[in-house]
Amino acid sequence: MRRARALLELQRPKAALVEAQRALSLGPTDADALQLLGLCLVRLGDLAGARQALQSAVAHAPSEPHGHYLLGYTLAELGGPAAENRAKSSAASLSSDGLAARLDASAESLPVGLVGAEKCYRQAVALDPEQPVYLRALAELLAQKKSFEEALRLARLAVSLAPERATNHITLGFVASAAGDRQTAREAYMQAIQLEPNSALAWNNLGCIDLAQGRTLHARECFRESLRLDPVHNIAAENLKLVKAEERPRAIFLDFAAMERQLVLEVWESVLFAKRPRSAAQQVLANHAHVSPPLSPLQLLRRYVFPFAEQVPKKLQDDPRLHAAALLWATEWRTVPVVFWKMPQLFVWMGVSASLLRLGPAGLAVALSGNLATFLLSRQPLRQRAELYRRELRQLQVQWQVAYDDWLSGRSERAQRDEAMERLIDQFCRFVEALRERPPVEVSKEPDSSTD
Repeated sequence: MRRARALLELQRPKAALVEAQRALSLGPTDADALQLLGLCLVRLGDLAGARQALQSAVAHAPSEPHGHYLLGYTLAELGGPAAENRAKSSAASLSSDGLAARLDASAESLPVGLVGAEKCYRQAVALDPEQPVYLRALAELLAQKKSFEEALRLARLAVSLAPERATNHITLGFVASAAGDRQTAREAYMQAIQLEPNSALAWNNLGCIDLAQGRTLHARECFRESLRLDPVHNIAAENLKLVKAEERPRAIFLDFAAMERQLVLEVWESVLFAKRPRSAAQQVLANHAHVSPPLSPLQLLRRYVFPFAEQVPKKLQDDPRLHAAALLWATEWRTVPVVFWKMPQLFVWMGVSASLLRLGPAGLAVALSGNLATFLLSRQPLRQRAELYRRELRQLQVQWQVAYDDWLSGRSERAQRDEAMERLIDQFCRFVEALRERPPVEVSKEPDSSTD
């Protein structure tokens, strides 16, 4: 039996099955040997055989909780859709440490097989109420059943019993997300990643939360990391297709000036002036309460007349027009032509909006004067952010050059070069997004003659 367990750890279920059968021949009623046989069959995808072996194990040792747990898992797999295929891909995650959480989504219906699985899980919990493995399994099943209150209680109990296990936090994230509490789910997944940075499942599920909250750039990076850690993780591969960037010009891989222009365009389109429906934009702002939309002319007028009044909210620093100006300043205005040519949102930065244009010349005058007020009132924040962008661009150029030199010298393939450079674009976009999301900070900078 020790050899069989060791072979299972080495991902050799066929050889483990031979050893388990030998052990069982010496003791046909040995519950441990029957459980081990059932686990080997689960790994091999023979769920019907596993159920038979585990039912026999439970019959011979009804007070042994792990037999009930393994039988519950097998019944759940048999009761779900496409059970045979799913068992082959997911059974590898079943070990002495327990059952990993599924994809961050809840089932629409409860298959008949899960009814029997729930009974088995409850029996395992009753026999050993302080074993996180059993609590997690029951919590996940109850989340699929939409019994969220009990599922959350069990998931939190598992975390409190073993807070050092990443799998417990993953289950809490799964249950909280299914219940609609995305903030708790995000915190749980991030804690799981802190405990186990190589958890492909935690990265994938965190990406699902980011995607649901409109954080497309972060979701893309999470799915990429999940796929890097587990290249056969088909769920992450499918999720990555949902947020994959459009085809980028080939020039960015050979010329940093082209890369710089592409950076500004993508920041402009995906972060500063994203084309989102009004309802979606309001939802994003609700999730990030400290990020404000562009200031209205009336708001700008209040800040112009009472710039230091305490009752006036200090929302000026995250105005997207301010960041747009800072980014153009950081690139020494080299990117203005391409922005003007390819991004009609340039007029948004100038302060022109459809609602104001309806007022004719008077509306245009108000819009432009409002933009002037933005500049006058935000001179210091503008200078600070321009310096931050300038520093980040310098660091990015160094990283771009390293990737380019590695490719020229033959140390990396072209595909590796392209992937590294495309990640730099996403990295810079996330940097800009983070500057908008976090509260304003004072930036200590060295004297720079170009900003005087």
